[in-house]
Parts: sequence; structure tokens; C-alpha cells
Amino acid sequence: PHIGQVPVGRALFVEDKKDVVVECGRKWGKTDIVCYATHRISMVSPNSFSYYFTPQQNQIKEIIWDNNRMPGFLPINLQRKYVDSINNTDKKIFFKNGSYIACDGSDNYDKARGYSCTGIAVYDETKDFHNQFYDAFDANRAINDAPCLAVGTPGDGTDLLTRMADTAMLMPSGAYFNFPSSVNPHISKEFLEKKRLEYIARDEYDLYEREYLAKRVKLGSKHIFPMLNKSLIRKYEDMINVIRNNRKDWVYRDWE
Repeated sequence: PHIGQVPVGRALFVEDKKDVVVECGRKWGKTDIVCYATHRISMVSPNSFSYYFTPQQNQIKEIIWDNNRMPGFLPINLQRKYVDSINNTDKKIFFKNGSYIACDGSDNYDKARGYSCTGIAVYDETKDFHNQFYDAFDANRAINDAPCLAVGTPGDGTDLLTRMADTAMLMPSGAYFNFPSSVNPHISKEFLEKKRLEYIARDEYDLYEREYLAKRVKLGSKHIFPMLNKSLIRKYEDMINVIRNNRKDWVYRDWE
């Protein structure tokens, strides 16, 4: 794990936190840390059942399977030592100690009610999860009080990631982290600066703040009267001058 991922691992494996939530920028390394967490717990906890979830079931192949990020996460020497078999059809990894990692989508929430999660549950791109998934699946962690790791870019305030993050901040069993993309030492700083200027030029800096700075952004150019003709918009300084030059037309109140 790189330096930005270490605190997350410490919360899970040293501090024994049960609800770990990470709001992070793009390319921070969220998929790598969830692959690391599922493999580590599977390797050291015999007969444990861990689950990796994406928002949609059909996203599994693209996000972590066909690119070999999940099935090929371990170096070949460790695969030979710990892994028994890999089922590419069902997207499962079976370990020699009786553990397995299974992958599924949050849109398959009815099926998720029947799982038995005794290892770890990880949620990738959590803000886009189906709104019925959490309540359907979470009870499956009860047998062993299995930990949960939820990661993703911040949502709009009504999504599952926000809900879990706000809870993790308050619970003794929770741990909350917020990391911009730049924490990843492997990401190009030149690329991030180019994207920042690009979003500014498009008048979409609020999107840059969410996607790369991992900020919860509820307001922005697309959210404040998007139908408003930009020719009607005036600069703050100009509006202040209008007030100053027409003081007699304004009623001032002391709200204190």
C-alpha cells in the first residue's frame, strides 16, 4: 500500500475497526486497497467468506476481473501457496484454507440477503449503489461481526457512501477518511493540474473538486438556476457598486 492507503489498512487490521469508509479522488487507489483487504483477510482467516461489490453486476468484468486486478492480485508465488482455484464464470477465488472471495453487484440485492459474510465486505464506487442493497446485505456480517470497507468519490449527500461516512464519523467502531487524488504518489501531478485547468475553463470546477479533491460539492454552475441566461449574471463587485450608488433605495435591517 502507498502512504495514503496505510491509515486505511491500519484501521482495518490493527485497530480492528468494523466500518471503514473512504471518500477519495479518482485514481487514489481504492480498487487496489479493496483487493488487498479481501486477499489479506482470506489468507489469514481460514474458512472466511468475503465479498466484493460494484454498483452493477455487469461492471465486475470491466473494473476488476478482465484486467486481472482481482484474480491476479497476488504475485504468482503467493497464488501457488494460497489460492486453490479461480472461477472466471462466477467471479470467485477459492483459497486452500477454505476461504473464498465472491464478486457481485448491488443491483443483485435480493440475492445478497442469503449471503454469509464472515471475512470482509468491500464496496467499490459506493455512491452509485442501489438504494435497497445496504439494508438487504448488511445483516450478513452479524455472525462474525465482519468488517466493511466502503470506498468511492463523494456523492450528492443522499447516497449510500455519504450515509455510511456520516455514521462512521460518530461510531466507536467506525473510521472515516478523506483523500484527494494527489495523495497517490504514483499519479501524475502534471495530469492533475491539466484537469484542474480544464474544469475551470469549462466552468465546472465544482466537478473537479468532487472527482479529484474528494470534496462533497452540492452547489455549482450546474445546480444554481441552470436555465438562467448567463448574460444576466453580474459580478459580485458590480452588484455591490449598484447598492452603494443607490443606498436610498434599500432598506437595511439589523438582524441581531
